[in-house]
Amino acid sequence: MPYLALYRRWRPQTFAQVVGQEHVVRTLRNAISLGRVAHAYLFSGPRGTGKTSIAKLLAKALNCEHGPTPDPCDQCKPCARIREGYSMDVIEIDAASNRGIDEIRDLRERVRFAPAEERYKVYIIDEVHMLTTEAFNALLKTLEEPPRHVVFVLATTEVYRVPATILSRCQRFDFRRLTVEELAGQIRRVLAAEGIEADDDAVTLISRCAEGSLRDALSLLEQVISFSDGRLTYAQVAGVLGVVGIDVLDEFSDILMRHDIPGALRLIDRIINDGKDVRQFFRDAVQHARDLLVARECRDPKDVAHLVGVSHSRAMYLVEEAARFSYERLVEIIEQLSAVEKDLRWAGQSRIMAEVAMVRLVGTPTRQPEQAKGPEQAKGLQQTRGPQAKGPGQATDTGQVEGTEQARGLAHPRAHESTEPQAPPSIDAAGASTPGPAQASAPDLLQRVINDIKNKKSNGRWAILSNARIVSIDERVVTLGFDQSFDMNSRLIMQAGAREAIEEALSAQLGRRVSLRCVKVDPVMGPGNGNEMETNGEPGGPELRPKQEVSASFEAVAEPPSSADSPAESRILVDPLNDDDPGDNEDMEQPLIDNDPDISRDPMVRQVAMFFGGRVLKAVRERPDKQG
Repeated sequence: MPYLALYRRWRPQTFAQVVGQEHVVRTLRNAISLGRVAHAYLFSGPRGTGKTSIAKLLAKALNCEHGPTPDPCDQCKPCARIREGYSMDVIEIDAASNRGIDEIRDLRERVRFAPAEERYKVYIIDEVHMLTTEAFNALLKTLEEPPRHVVFVLATTEVYRVPATILSRCQRFDFRRLTVEELAGQIRRVLAAEGIEADDDAVTLISRCAEGSLRDALSLLEQVISFSDGRLTYAQVAGVLGVVGIDVLDEFSDILMRHDIPGALRLIDRIINDGKDVRQFFRDAVQHARDLLVARECRDPKDVAHLVGVSHSRAMYLVEEAARFSYERLVEIIEQLSAVEKDLRWAGQSRIMAEVAMVRLVGTPTRQPEQAKGPEQAKGLQQTRGPQAKGPGQATDTGQVEGTEQARGLAHPRAHESTEPQAPPSIDAAGASTPGPAQASAPDLLQRVINDIKNKKSNGRWAILSNARIVSIDERVVTLGFDQSFDMNSRLIMQAGAREAIEEALSAQLGRRVSLRCVKVDPVMGPGNGNEMETNGEPGGPELRPKQEVSASFEAVAEPPSSADSPAESRILVDPLNDDDPGDNEDMEQPLIDNDPDISRDPMVRQVAMFFGGRVLKAVRERPDKQG
């Protein structure tokens, strides 16, 4: 007799031999006992979980000489014919290769004939989701009202591709993946029958690699048996299956804990030189990190052994090892390893990508939360963010703050920002940011940004920056400071795409993507403060003109000064311009107020006119006695 593979020899021949799927077995047995067998069943679930095997058991139970019975004898002629696969009345159809309407028409013609040998004709249509839409439609009527002697069993791994009209005509059973314990138990029964010894760790490794499929587990077992010399060890199984051993994964976790970059590079080199697939290493590393996360959160070795699928001694080790990591660090490791494993699928230079990923992952310290709860945490947070600004330039955060990233540039979930006001790092007189990488002059940078926005004809949005100064430049954030005009400028920046235009210009000048942050600062007079403020028309003057808040409309009214001897109220009418007219753009940059030169020098009036893309047509000074 020719050799049969293990999964074929160990195919269950009675319902009692089925591993797992208790909900399916019990329902079918009760239906047969009560005489409530349906005319159509749909078995859905992952590969290797027993869909076709149970379909054949159902055919045996219906056609057994002692039946219909929930316990077929497996000895009579009908049972033998079904077991050996030559029964004329149990027809298996592969829908992947018989998926057209012609095949379904032929099936409709044949179902009308009575069984040739058995009591029932059983049609097992495997991978039924591969049928075409026309074939499904042609099957509908026959599936809904088949002859009394016909039972349909449809099997699929992708039930979502089966039309709802088919699902509604069938009794549906969802098969589940087998657990590691169930797979390991069946593997031990097979090994005992074959007279082969095996270590528990070896059996567990095979069970985990099968990923819930009993057919895969027996196929892997057969491959390892052919390699072994009579006893299966963990090293043999790991070598044959190409997986990374426990010792390598434990070494990897130790490297992560110590931030040992040279050790990580040596580990990748050894894995590649041993002929292992580097992508498989990252896949195993993700699973190992997940096991550590489970062990850290559960902490009970019994629960860990059950959830992870390992021995009790291994579960105790995982609990001890997981205590060295924080929850945030383990989640971070899983996320980054999963991303690398996915990217390696299309990588041309897998070794280089693996080494870069390991350097980034191993060299990244544990992420610290933004809210420091004690002096030590606060000190660490201050070291991460750099020195704080003090004195009159201290800033109050508006809440529109983009979080900074770790020193190595890895993307991490942003921690919750503290609601307490914090001062950004300051820029010195030369304009260089203390913690940031940009060392260019801040006034020059701001002027280049203004010129860039002007050249793009951005409808006067550059005017928002006329009263701003650069307070700090971080790796990802540029902080602009405003004094009394902060409330108005912060609102204007959020309107009409102004923020996007400024961020785009800043990013282009700095050569990296940055976000904009606005803070309110005390006025610092004189040149060299990050941007020379305009005071009474002269840069660096002794006193800033008070700026009044105006509404964001084309007609803006400036409130009278608070001083009692204020001579007049100024009323300004702004006319919108068309950016397509170059002449208008020139006028927009220098709005003229011929009848009121004092108003024309007011920075706020100029800013409103330039932002809204208009020119000042008229400015009338009214006497106080005309009001009201």
